Amino acid sequence: MSPRSLVGEVAINIRIDSRINDRLRDFRDDAGRKLGRSVSVIEAINACAHVLNEGL
Repeated sequence: MSPRSLVGEVAINIRIDSRINDRLRDFRDDAGRKLGRSVSVIEAINACAHVLNEGL
């Protein structure tokens, strides 16, 4: 079977320290208020990783 033939969604389980999880939750709540929609955990992680990688 070729990996390209796989179709569908894959569940990802990310284990995060509770202290970091609290900060991500705060970030998600704030981002959700500003965007007017809910923000997923992976969106929050990607946004934080982007900021860290850009050095801002």
